[in-house]
Amino acid sequence: MVSIDDYIDKIEDPRDSRGVRYPLRDIVIISCFALLCGFDNAIDIVSYGEENIEYFTRTFGIKKIPSHDTISRIMRLINFEYYASCLGDFIVNAYPGKFKKYGGKTVTHIDGKANRAASRKDEGEKPRYLMNSYVEGGSISLYSEEVGEKTNEITAIPKFLDSIAIKDTIITIDAIGLQQNIITKIVENGGDFVIALKENQQELLELVSKQFENELLDINNENLESYTTEVNKAHGRIEKRTAYLLRDSEFILKRYGINHAFNNIGTCLLIEEEVSEKIKGEYVTTITKSYALSSLTNLGVKELLEIKLSHWSIEAAHWLLDVQFNEDKHTARKDNSLINFSTMRKFVLAIKKGDEESSKLTSKKFFIKNTVHPENIERLLGLSK
Repeated sequence: MVSIDDYIDKIEDPRDSRGVRYPLRDIVIISCFALLCGFDNAIDIVSYGEENIEYFTRTFGIKKIPSHDTISRIMRLINFEYYASCLGDFIVNAYPGKFKKYGGKTVTHIDGKANRAASRKDEGEKPRYLMNSYVEGGSISLYSEEVGEKTNEITAIPKFLDSIAIKDTIITIDAIGLQQNIITKIVENGGDFVIALKENQQELLELVSKQFENELLDINNENLESYTTEVNKAHGRIEKRTAYLLRDSEFILKRYGINHAFNNIGTCLLIEEEVSEKIKGEYVTTITKSYALSSLTNLGVKELLEIKLSHWSIEAAHWLLDVQFNEDKHTARKDNSLINFSTMRKFVLAIKKGDEESSKLTSKKFFIKNTVHPENIERLLGLSK
Protein backbone atom coordinates (compact mmCIF):
# COMPACT_ATOMS: atom_id res chain seq x y z
CA MET A 1 0.00 0.00 0.00
CA VAL A 2 1.26 3.49 -0.89
CA SER A 3 1.58 5.61 2.26
CA ILE A 4 1.76 9.37 2.60
CA ASP A 5 4.48 8.78 5.19
CA ASP A 6 6.89 7.72 2.45
CA TYR A 7 6.47 11.09 0.77
CA ILE A 8 6.39 13.29 3.85
CA ASP A 9 9.84 11.94 4.73
CA LYS A 10 11.14 13.42 1.46
CA ILE A 11 9.94 16.95 2.26
CA GLU A 12 12.83 19.12 3.40
CA ASP A 13 12.22 20.82 6.76
CA PRO A 14 13.26 24.49 6.38
CA ARG A 15 13.73 25.01 10.13
CA ASP A 16 16.90 24.87 12.15
CA SER A 17 16.82 21.40 13.72
CA ARG A 18 18.05 22.76 17.06
CA GLY A 19 14.81 24.61 17.74
CA VAL A 20 12.24 22.18 16.36
CA ARG A 21 9.47 21.29 18.84
CA TYR A 22 6.98 19.83 16.39
CA PRO A 23 8.19 17.32 13.76
CA LEU A 24 7.31 18.29 10.18
CA ARG A 25 5.57 14.94 9.77
CA ASP A 26 3.14 15.74 12.61
CA ILE A 27 2.30 19.13 11.12
CA VAL A 28 1.67 17.70 7.64
CA ILE A 29 -0.41 14.79 9.00
CA ILE A 30 -2.61 17.10 11.10
CA SER A 31 -2.99 19.49 8.16
CA CYS A 32 -3.92 16.68 5.75
CA PHE A 33 -6.57 15.34 8.12
CA ALA A 34 -8.01 18.81 8.71
CA LEU A 35 -8.17 19.68 5.01
CA LEU A 36 -9.79 16.34 4.17
CA CYS A 37 -12.53 17.43 6.58
CA GLY A 38 -12.86 20.85 4.93
CA PHE A 39 -10.74 22.93 7.34
CA ASP A 40 -8.12 24.69 5.28
CA ASN A 41 -6.51 27.60 7.14
CA ALA A 42 -4.04 27.58 10.01
CA ILE A 43 -6.53 28.63 12.72
CA ASP A 44 -9.12 25.99 11.73
CA ILE A 45 -6.44 23.31 11.36
CA VAL A 46 -5.35 23.93 14.95
CA SER A 47 -8.96 23.89 16.22
CA TYR A 48 -9.56 20.58 14.42
CA GLY A 49 -6.37 19.13 15.87
CA GLU A 50 -7.19 20.20 19.42
CA GLU A 51 -10.69 18.71 19.20
CA ASN A 52 -9.15 15.41 18.05
CA ILE A 53 -5.98 15.37 20.15
CA GLU A 54 -6.84 12.03 21.76
CA TYR A 55 -7.18 10.41 18.34
CA PHE A 56 -3.87 11.87 17.11
CA THR A 57 -2.09 10.80 20.30
CA ARG A 58 -3.49 7.28 20.18
CA THR A 59 -2.95 6.77 16.46
CA PHE A 60 0.19 8.74 15.64
CA GLY A 61 1.80 9.53 18.98
CA ILE A 62 1.20 13.26 18.54
CA LYS A 63 0.95 14.64 22.08
CA LYS A 64 0.43 18.34 21.39
CA ILE A 65 -1.04 20.40 18.57
CA PRO A 66 1.20 23.24 17.31
CA SER A 67 -0.08 26.82 17.31
CA HIS A 68 -1.50 28.41 14.18
CA ASP A 69 1.57 30.65 14.08
CA THR A 70 3.77 27.56 13.82
CA ILE A 71 1.68 26.07 11.02
CA SER A 72 1.59 29.41 9.19
CA ARG A 73 5.35 29.78 9.51
CA ILE A 74 5.95 26.28 8.11
CA MET A 75 3.68 27.01 5.14
CA ARG A 76 5.60 30.21 4.51
CA LEU A 77 9.01 28.54 4.61
CA ILE A 78 8.56 25.19 2.84
CA ASN A 79 9.86 25.14 -0.73
CA PHE A 80 6.58 25.10 -2.65
CA GLU A 81 8.01 23.37 -5.74
CA TYR A 82 9.39 20.47 -3.69
CA TYR A 83 6.33 20.31 -1.46
CA ALA A 84 3.99 20.05 -4.46
CA SER A 85 6.28 17.49 -6.06
CA CYS A 86 6.27 15.18 -3.02
CA LEU A 87 2.50 15.35 -2.49
CA GLY A 88 1.96 15.05 -6.25
CA ASP A 89 4.09 11.90 -6.39
CA PHE A 90 1.87 10.37 -3.70
CA ILE A 91 -1.26 11.17 -5.74
CA VAL A 92 0.22 9.69 -8.92
CA ASN A 93 1.18 6.43 -7.21
CA ALA A 94 -1.80 6.06 -4.87
CA TYR A 95 -4.50 7.18 -7.32
CA PRO A 96 -3.29 6.72 -10.91
CA GLY A 97 -5.59 8.72 -13.16
CA LYS A 98 -7.44 7.33 -16.14
CA PHE A 99 -6.26 9.98 -18.52
CA LYS A 100 -8.19 10.44 -21.74
CA LYS A 101 -5.98 10.34 -24.84
CA TYR A 102 -6.33 11.59 -28.39
CA GLY A 103 -4.08 9.99 -30.97
CA GLY A 104 -2.06 8.51 -28.12
CA LYS A 105 -1.52 11.92 -26.50
CA THR A 106 -2.79 13.24 -23.16
CA VAL A 107 -4.36 16.68 -22.88
CA THR A 108 -3.12 19.27 -20.38
CA HIS A 109 -5.07 22.48 -19.78
CA ILE A 110 -3.30 25.62 -18.52
CA ASP A 111 -5.10 28.53 -16.90
CA GLY A 112 -4.58 31.25 -14.31
CA LYS A 113 -6.61 31.66 -11.11
CA ALA A 114 -7.04 34.82 -9.08
CA ASN A 115 -6.79 35.02 -5.31
CA ARG A 116 -8.18 38.43 -4.45
CA ALA A 117 -8.03 38.29 -0.65
CA ALA A 118 -4.28 37.52 -0.62
CA SER A 119 -3.43 41.03 -1.80
CA ARG A 120 -3.44 44.20 0.26
CA LYS A 121 -6.12 46.35 -1.32
CA ASP A 122 -5.48 49.12 1.22
CA GLU A 123 -2.01 49.48 -0.30
CA GLY A 124 -3.32 49.39 -3.88
CA GLU A 125 -2.25 45.79 -4.60
CA LYS A 126 -4.07 43.97 -7.38
CA PRO A 127 -5.31 40.34 -7.10
CA ARG A 128 -2.54 37.74 -7.15
CA TYR A 129 -2.67 35.03 -9.79
CA LEU A 130 -1.56 31.40 -9.69
CA MET A 131 -0.90 29.46 -12.88
CA ASN A 132 -2.26 25.88 -12.76
CA SER A 133 -2.42 22.88 -15.08
CA TYR A 134 -4.99 20.10 -15.34
CA VAL A 135 -4.53 16.75 -17.08
CA GLU A 136 -7.79 15.76 -18.75
CA GLY A 137 -9.28 12.69 -17.07
CA GLY A 138 -7.03 13.13 -14.05
CA SER A 139 -6.96 16.04 -11.64
CA ILE A 140 -5.57 19.52 -11.23
CA SER A 141 -1.81 19.53 -10.80
CA LEU A 142 -0.48 20.27 -7.34
CA TYR A 143 2.24 22.47 -8.82
CA SER A 144 1.44 26.17 -9.18
CA GLU A 145 3.40 29.19 -10.31
CA GLU A 146 2.58 32.67 -9.04
CA VAL A 147 2.40 35.13 -11.92
CA GLY A 148 1.56 38.31 -10.02
CA GLU A 149 -1.17 39.95 -12.11
CA LYS A 150 -3.45 38.66 -14.87
CA THR A 151 -1.52 40.63 -17.48
CA ASN A 152 1.67 38.77 -16.54
CA GLU A 153 0.33 35.44 -17.82
CA ILE A 154 1.83 36.02 -21.27
CA THR A 155 5.37 36.10 -19.88
CA ALA A 156 4.66 33.49 -17.18
CA ILE A 157 3.28 30.73 -19.42
CA PRO A 158 6.61 29.93 -21.17
CA LYS A 159 8.29 29.53 -17.77
CA PHE A 160 5.37 27.47 -16.48
CA LEU A 161 5.67 25.16 -19.50
CA ASP A 162 9.16 24.24 -18.26
CA SER A 163 7.59 22.67 -15.17
CA ILE A 164 5.17 20.29 -16.93
CA ALA A 165 5.46 17.43 -19.40
CA ILE A 166 5.06 18.69 -22.97
CA LYS A 167 6.31 15.84 -25.14
CA ASP A 168 3.42 13.86 -26.65
CA THR A 169 1.00 16.20 -24.88
CA ILE A 170 -1.74 18.42 -26.26
CA ILE A 171 -1.66 21.79 -24.46
CA THR A 172 -4.84 23.88 -24.30
CA ILE A 173 -4.73 27.55 -23.33
CA ASP A 174 -7.18 30.40 -23.54
CA ALA A 175 -6.60 33.14 -26.11
CA ILE A 176 -3.95 34.83 -23.98
CA GLY A 177 -1.63 31.94 -24.87
CA LEU A 178 -1.75 32.57 -28.62
CA GLN A 179 1.74 34.07 -28.70
CA GLN A 180 4.69 33.21 -30.92
CA ASN A 181 7.07 32.29 -28.08
CA ILE A 182 4.46 30.05 -26.41
CA ILE A 183 3.60 28.19 -29.61
CA THR A 184 7.30 27.77 -30.43
CA LYS A 185 8.13 26.34 -27.00
CA ILE A 186 5.30 23.79 -27.18
CA VAL A 187 6.20 22.58 -30.66
CA GLU A 188 9.96 22.53 -30.12
CA ASN A 189 9.46 20.35 -27.02
CA GLY A 190 7.43 17.75 -28.91
CA GLY A 191 3.94 18.90 -27.95
CA ASP A 192 0.84 20.10 -29.75
CA PHE A 193 -1.58 22.90 -28.96
CA VAL A 194 -5.24 23.86 -29.17
CA ILE A 195 -5.54 27.57 -28.36
CA ALA A 196 -8.55 29.87 -28.53
CA LEU A 197 -8.46 32.72 -31.06
CA LYS A 198 -9.96 36.02 -29.93
CA GLU A 199 -9.59 39.77 -30.32
CA ASN A 200 -6.13 39.91 -28.74
CA GLN A 201 -4.90 38.66 -32.13
CA GLN A 202 -7.17 40.88 -34.18
CA GLU A 203 -5.39 40.52 -37.52
CA LEU A 204 -5.28 36.73 -37.28
CA LEU A 205 -8.90 36.61 -36.12
CA GLU A 206 -10.04 38.62 -39.12
CA LEU A 207 -7.96 36.44 -41.44
CA VAL A 208 -9.36 33.16 -40.07
CA SER A 209 -12.98 34.33 -39.84
CA LYS A 210 -12.85 35.64 -43.43
CA GLN A 211 -11.41 32.35 -44.65
CA PHE A 212 -14.23 30.41 -43.00
CA GLU A 213 -16.80 32.74 -44.59
CA ASN A 214 -15.36 31.97 -48.01
CA GLU A 215 -15.06 28.22 -47.40
CA LEU A 216 -18.63 27.93 -46.11
CA LEU A 217 -20.00 29.39 -49.35
CA ASP A 218 -19.31 26.03 -50.99
CA ILE A 219 -21.65 23.46 -49.43
CA ASN A 220 -19.64 20.63 -51.04
CA ASN A 221 -16.30 21.95 -49.83
CA GLU A 222 -13.92 19.03 -49.24
CA ASN A 223 -11.60 21.23 -47.19
CA LEU A 224 -14.20 21.42 -44.41
CA GLU A 225 -15.34 18.78 -41.92
CA SER A 226 -18.39 19.40 -39.77
CA TYR A 227 -19.95 17.86 -36.67
CA THR A 228 -23.23 18.81 -34.99
CA THR A 229 -24.65 18.09 -31.55
CA GLU A 230 -28.08 19.10 -30.31
CA VAL A 231 -29.32 19.11 -26.74
CA ASN A 232 -32.92 19.66 -25.64
CA LYS A 233 -32.97 21.28 -22.23
CA ALA A 234 -35.80 21.95 -19.83
CA HIS A 235 -38.24 24.85 -20.20
CA GLY A 236 -38.14 24.79 -24.00
CA ARG A 237 -34.42 25.57 -24.38
CA ILE A 238 -32.60 23.94 -27.30
CA GLU A 239 -28.83 24.15 -27.71
CA LYS A 240 -27.24 23.22 -31.01
CA ARG A 241 -23.49 23.25 -31.54
CA THR A 242 -21.86 22.83 -34.95
CA ALA A 243 -18.10 22.65 -35.40
CA TYR A 244 -16.28 23.17 -38.68
CA LEU A 245 -12.69 22.02 -39.16
CA LEU A 246 -10.54 23.63 -41.85
CA ARG A 247 -7.48 21.54 -42.68
CA ASP A 248 -5.95 23.83 -45.29
CA SER A 249 -3.96 26.46 -43.39
CA GLU A 250 -1.89 27.63 -46.35
CA PHE A 251 -3.61 31.02 -46.19
CA ILE A 252 -1.88 31.62 -42.81
CA LEU A 253 1.49 30.68 -44.30
CA LYS A 254 0.95 33.13 -47.15
CA ARG A 255 0.17 35.96 -44.74
CA TYR A 256 2.91 35.43 -42.15
CA GLY A 257 5.65 33.53 -43.97
CA ILE A 258 7.42 30.25 -43.37
CA ASN A 259 9.60 31.49 -40.47
CA HIS A 260 6.71 32.84 -38.39
CA ALA A 261 5.52 30.79 -35.38
CA PHE A 262 1.95 30.89 -36.72
CA ASN A 263 3.16 28.60 -39.51
CA ASN A 264 2.84 25.81 -36.88
CA ILE A 265 -0.94 26.19 -37.13
CA GLY A 266 -2.17 23.15 -39.02
CA THR A 267 -5.93 23.30 -38.53
CA CYS A 268 -8.57 25.91 -37.70
CA LEU A 269 -11.77 25.25 -35.77
CA LEU A 270 -14.99 27.26 -35.94
CA ILE A 271 -17.69 26.56 -33.34
CA GLU A 272 -21.18 27.90 -33.92
CA GLU A 273 -23.50 27.75 -30.92
CA GLU A 274 -27.19 28.21 -31.62
CA VAL A 275 -29.47 28.63 -28.61
CA SER A 276 -33.25 28.67 -29.04
CA GLU A 277 -35.51 29.35 -26.09
CA LYS A 278 -39.13 30.21 -25.63
CA ILE A 279 -39.83 33.78 -24.68
CA LYS A 280 -43.52 34.67 -24.30
CA GLY A 281 -44.53 31.55 -26.22
CA GLU A 282 -42.20 32.10 -29.18
CA TYR A 283 -38.72 30.72 -29.87
CA VAL A 284 -35.92 33.29 -29.95
CA THR A 285 -32.62 32.13 -31.42
CA THR A 286 -29.15 33.56 -30.82
CA ILE A 287 -25.99 32.41 -32.59
CA THR A 288 -22.43 32.92 -31.33
CA LYS A 289 -19.15 32.00 -33.01
CA SER A 290 -15.81 31.10 -31.50
CA TYR A 291 -12.50 29.97 -32.99
CA ALA A 292 -9.54 27.82 -32.02
CA LEU A 293 -6.24 27.07 -33.74
CA SER A 294 -4.25 23.85 -33.48
CA SER A 295 -1.03 22.21 -34.60
CA LEU A 296 -2.85 18.86 -34.80
CA THR A 297 -3.54 17.54 -38.28
CA ASN A 298 -4.32 13.88 -37.53
CA LEU A 299 -7.56 14.33 -35.56
CA GLY A 300 -11.12 14.80 -36.75
CA VAL A 301 -13.48 17.66 -36.07
CA LYS A 302 -15.32 15.78 -33.29
CA GLU A 303 -12.10 15.09 -31.37
CA LEU A 304 -10.81 18.64 -31.71
CA LEU A 305 -14.17 19.98 -30.54
CA GLU A 306 -13.99 17.73 -27.46
CA ILE A 307 -10.46 18.94 -26.69
CA LYS A 308 -11.45 22.59 -27.10
CA LEU A 309 -14.53 22.22 -24.89
CA SER A 310 -12.64 20.17 -22.29
CA HIS A 311 -10.59 23.26 -21.40
CA TRP A 312 -13.57 24.13 -19.20
CA SER A 313 -12.51 21.34 -16.82
CA ILE A 314 -9.68 23.41 -15.34
CA GLU A 315 -12.06 26.33 -14.83
CA ALA A 316 -14.44 23.91 -13.09
CA ALA A 317 -11.60 22.79 -10.82
CA HIS A 318 -10.85 26.43 -9.97
CA TRP A 319 -14.53 26.92 -9.22
CA LEU A 320 -14.43 23.99 -6.79
CA LEU A 321 -11.45 25.54 -4.98
CA ASP A 322 -13.47 28.72 -4.46
CA VAL A 323 -16.80 27.06 -3.63
CA GLN A 324 -15.55 24.24 -1.40
CA PHE A 325 -12.61 26.04 0.22
CA ASN A 326 -13.37 29.74 -0.35
CA GLU A 327 -9.84 30.00 -1.72
CA ASP A 328 -10.50 33.38 -3.27
CA LYS A 329 -11.22 34.77 0.22
CA HIS A 330 -8.17 33.43 2.04
CA THR A 331 -5.71 36.06 3.19
CA ALA A 332 -2.53 33.96 3.60
CA ARG A 333 -0.04 35.97 1.57
CA LYS A 334 3.45 35.90 3.08
CA ASP A 335 6.33 34.13 1.32
CA ASN A 336 5.21 30.68 0.06
CA SER A 337 2.01 30.43 2.14
CA LEU A 338 -0.36 31.35 -0.71
CA ILE A 339 0.96 28.60 -3.00
CA ASN A 340 1.45 25.96 -0.29
CA PHE A 341 -2.09 26.29 1.08
CA SER A 342 -3.42 26.17 -2.48
CA THR A 343 -1.34 23.02 -3.02
CA MET A 344 -2.98 21.40 0.01
CA ARG A 345 -6.48 22.26 -1.23
CA LYS A 346 -5.74 20.79 -4.65
CA PHE A 347 -4.27 17.75 -2.91
CA VAL A 348 -7.67 17.14 -1.28
CA LEU A 349 -9.56 17.55 -4.56
CA ALA A 350 -7.16 15.13 -6.26
CA ILE A 351 -7.68 12.50 -3.55
CA LYS A 352 -11.47 12.88 -3.73
CA LYS A 353 -11.43 12.44 -7.49
CA GLY A 354 -8.86 9.63 -7.44
CA ASP A 355 -10.57 7.47 -4.83
CA GLU A 356 -13.39 5.51 -6.46
CA GLU A 357 -15.60 5.49 -3.35
CA SER A 358 -15.09 9.19 -2.57
CA SER A 359 -15.60 10.38 -6.14
CA LYS A 360 -19.26 9.35 -5.93
CA LEU A 361 -19.91 11.63 -2.94
CA THR A 362 -20.70 15.32 -2.95
CA SER A 363 -17.93 17.41 -1.43
CA LYS A 364 -20.10 18.12 1.62
CA LYS A 365 -20.77 14.41 2.26
CA PHE A 366 -17.08 13.67 1.66
CA PHE A 367 -16.04 16.17 4.36
CA ILE A 368 -18.72 14.94 6.79
CA LYS A 369 -17.72 11.31 6.33
CA ASN A 370 -14.08 12.11 7.00
CA THR A 371 -14.92 14.22 10.04
CA VAL A 372 -17.03 11.46 11.60
CA HIS A 373 -14.79 8.58 10.47
CA PRO A 374 -11.09 9.55 10.65
CA GLU A 375 -10.22 5.94 9.79
CA ASN A 376 -11.45 6.74 6.28
CA ILE A 377 -8.74 9.41 6.05
CA GLU A 378 -6.23 6.79 7.19
CA ARG A 379 -7.34 4.67 4.23
CA LEU A 380 -7.13 7.58 1.79
CA LEU A 381 -3.60 8.44 2.91
CA GLY A 382 -2.43 4.83 3.08
CA LEU A 383 -1.95 5.00 6.86
CA SER A 384 -4.22 2.06 7.76
CA LYS A 385 -2.45 -0.77 9.52
